[in-house]
Amino acid sequence: MGRELAYDPYAFSTLDGIDPDAFLIAIYRVEAIGGEEPSKVAEALASETTTGTWLRVPTETDGIRERSQGKALGVYEFPAEGGSRKFLAIVAHPLENFGEGAPIPMIMTGIAGEAYSMASASVKLVDLIMPKSLLREFKGPKFGIAGLRDLLRVSDRPLVGAIMKPKLGMSPREMAKICYEAAAGGADLIKDDEMQSNPPYCKREERLSAVMEAIDRGCEESGKRCLYALNITDEVDEMPEIAERMAQAGANCLMVNYITAGHSILRAIAEDPSIRIPILAHPTMARALARPERIGIGLPVLKKLARVCGADIAVLSSPYGKLHQTFGEYFWSVQALRSPLGGIGASLPAIGGAVHPGLAPRHVGDLGVDFAMIAGGAVLGHPMGPRAGIRAMVQAAIAAARGIALEEYARDHEELRAALERWGIPG
Repeated sequence: MGRELAYDPYAFSTLDGIDPDAFLIAIYRVEAIGGEEPSKVAEALASETTTGTWLRVPTETDGIRERSQGKALGVYEFPAEGGSRKFLAIVAHPLENFGEGAPIPMIMTGIAGEAYSMASASVKLVDLIMPKSLLREFKGPKFGIAGLRDLLRVSDRPLVGAIMKPKLGMSPREMAKICYEAAAGGADLIKDDEMQSNPPYCKREERLSAVMEAIDRGCEESGKRCLYALNITDEVDEMPEIAERMAQAGANCLMVNYITAGHSILRAIAEDPSIRIPILAHPTMARALARPERIGIGLPVLKKLARVCGADIAVLSSPYGKLHQTFGEYFWSVQALRSPLGGIGASLPAIGGAVHPGLAPRHVGDLGVDFAMIAGGAVLGHPMGPRAGIRAMVQAAIAAARGIALEEYARDHEELRAALERWGIPG
């Protein structure tokens, strides 16, 4: 093997020195513990996530390392305090390492599985660059933003949705009553709470039957269409059959808790040709991965993976609401869902978490109109009831999309006026 070099030549390259279609590129935010040299940490990161172990073994030949070892493409240090060293490390993972068909469990194993075990550094995966050769393995959303707008016949404003509250405890009949009011008020979407799956007092089949009948009556009054995102999260081996059975029973939208159930089951259901209805991806438990500053997986990465796995609608938190959400993660999560991504269609961001009509101008100012505002408290807690709550949300969405001040639009719309009197317009 010759003299051992200070830096492993097989662990490094330049960004323009690799075939970009043969690698998945991961971007990590790293803090070196004890002030270790960033390039050595990046070398260890590239090695530990691919071919290496804690010492060079004879079976890890130069040929194997040249073919299969990750490549550190760049290390970009920025100022840090207290003797630590902070930097971005860009690491290219050979696509062939993941196996045929781009299995998500192996992609996650490669880009994140061992990265957090390093004793020399704290690591957070903040972005993922997927080459076209990889993206071709995925089908993405069946409907996406354009298909949802065609389906709902809404083209010029943010979509508006209601969330079932309380999270748990209601019977199918009680849920149906709320859904009727929301649909009659003009909701584009009504979704189960992430906790509402299949409890004995509100079985999934009974809930679907009662809710869809109520929504049909409400839609006859409103003159528009409304989706109901039925939560089918369950044991993963049962979910494909549940999805097919619910679609055959009249469901017009399905909901999957894609972090707790896994991206792969979202993909399996979305790519099933017998499932011809939109899928809403809920990120419950994502904060366990994304919220820690020094370790974990950033929300934009999770949203991008949800999109390629087939989410037509992806829920994320408002930075102006009750849930922890930085503006940067919110903004870049939306970009991950909507920006061009090979041939993958755009997913609709659904913004929730203490959203109310007064926030519509902020969200439209941030995102344009291609998103949904979804609310539980602001719909069910409206002083005039849930039908008025949805109407207020729709009115706010229309006003914001047209650039009309909410106070002005509220003069002729009592539902919006009552909502603004209750929750105001944040300054």
